Order: sequence, then structure tokens, then C-alpha cells
Amino acid sequence: MRGSRTEPVDVSSDGSADSGSDENSDSSSDGSGYSSSYEGASMSSDGVVYISSDEGEYSSPDEGAYTSYDEDMSSSSDEGAHTIHAKGVHRRMKEKKPWKACMNICDCPKEYTVGYNPITNARCMYSKRFKMSMCAWKRLNHYVESVEPAIGHYVCELNKTFAKLGQRMYFSVVFTKKHLADFIATPVDGVKIQLSSGRCVRRVRLINGVDNRATITRNWGNFAEKAKLTKGDICVFSLRVRKGKPEFTVHKI
Repeated sequence: MRGSRTEPVDVSSDGSADSGSDENSDSSSDGSGYSSSYEGASMSSDGVVYISSDEGEYSSPDEGAYTSYDEDMSSSSDEGAHTIHAKGVHRRMKEKKPWKACMNICDCPKEYTVGYNPITNARCMYSKRFKMSMCAWKRLNHYVESVEPAIGHYVCELNKTFAKLGQRMYFSVVFTKKHLADFIATPVDGVKIQLSSGRCVRRVRLINGVDNRATITRNWGNFAEKAKLTKGDICVFSLRVRKGKPEFTVHKI
């Protein structure tokens, strides 16, 4: 290494160090040698000036670090930091993009018409023809596709009678013949009905009502009140069979 080597410098009789260059050497009046180009030079008792190895070690790494590292950092890190920062901002903007899907269907215009479907193999059966918003229709399809009941779904717009305490809930004739006729030859007590959130669970009675329509009688009004079902709500009744008895899960769209 350049700084670890010591080089003797010839000293004249008057004690001044002759380094070969007048502009780089200077002699003091007391005879001590001083080299302006080396701050770490020192003179021994025999008149030889030694150059400290620390100066060489100090100068070479710093120069190398400045030329090879600092310049690279100044030239590349700024650009890289700018690029990464720009990408980060772009990513955060995407993550913070507001979700514009409607969460309250009451605020949407009811412009999409659905209704009674006599096709018995349909995934959903409707109580009657009624209108719903496009947002509600999409939410309905999403729910039906995400839930796979053992039998099927019945979609109903609650009227004043269905939502009133002490009243009954009727299913359509087609839905009754297709899915419930085998269970209601005699009244069935203890049929479980619950909200899809699981917060409201009741046991109701299922019978064969007027015009051969399956009808929920006992405890239906209490369930509708506790579940806060009101007139105009669109509800999906998902039907399952467990231990030979039908069960209903009600999901409000």
C-alpha cells in the first residue's frame, strides 16, 4: 500500500530538508524540516524525515470512495429514488381509489324488471313481477352464485302483509310444487329460519296454505320484526334440507 512505505529524505548540513523541489519544501530557522505537501511528515533525531503511513491510507480510500461510490450514488440513487417514489405514489393512488358500488339500494332507481319465472329448473324463482335497481340485481346474482343451497332460492319483494306483525309469509305455487310439496303434506313445526348474518334465529311453522302455496305461519311476524324487515325489502329465501326438515336462510338485498 502506498502509505505504508517510509522514504528517507536527504537533509543538508543546515538541517533543511531537500525534497528536490523548492516550491514544495521550506526550512524553518531552528533547523526542523517541514514539507508543505505532507502534513503528516516528521523528522527523527538523525535528520531523516519520515512520511506517516496514515496520510496515505487517509487519502486513497477517501478519493476512491468519492470517485467510485459517491459519484455512483449521486448519479444513480437519485434517479432510482425518484422512480421508486413515483411507483409508490401510483400504487397508493390505486389502493385509495374509492369503491363506487352502491351499498344502499334504497338510493338507486328501480329500473330493472324481474318477475315470475315458470321455469322449474331456474336457479332463482320470483314471487311476482317487480322492479329492482341494477345494483340490487347485481348483488342478488353475486349472492346466489356464492351460496349453494341444497335446493334453491326464492326471491320476494315484501309487501305490507308480509312485513306486518301477526301475518304470514307465502311462497309461489311453482316454488311450492318444485321444492316444498314433499314436506308439507302435514304441517311441519320447528322449521328453522334465520338471517344470513346469523343474528336472528327463530323456529316457525310451515303448512300447505291457500291455493296449495307453502306458508310460514307461527313466529313469522316475530322474525320479521326482529330482523327489521319492512315493506319493499327484497329478500332471498335460500332453502336447505337438514335431517329431513327444510330450513330457510333469509338474505336482504
